[in-house]
Amino acid sequence: MEKKERKQNPLQSVKGMHDILPQDQQYWEKIHKSFKEVAEFYNFLPIFTPVIEPLELYERTTGETSDIVEKQMFLV
Repeated sequence: MEKKERKQNPLQSVKGMHDILPQDQQYWEKIHKSFKEVAEFYNFLPIFTPVIEPLELYERTTGETSDIVEKQMFLV
């Protein structure tokens, strides 16, 4: 079977998502702390949602036919 050639594009954030870079981390932590305090005051409980990453990130490092790509990912 022939391996298809794929153009290597630089990785970018998922559309609609933004990375929090080191220089902005202190601001994020302050905002997160404030939200957490308000949520706890009103007895809200935390939730953790799945991580969204581009498929190409994993294909580059583990290959297109690895167990991670074939069995453990939800693709849309």
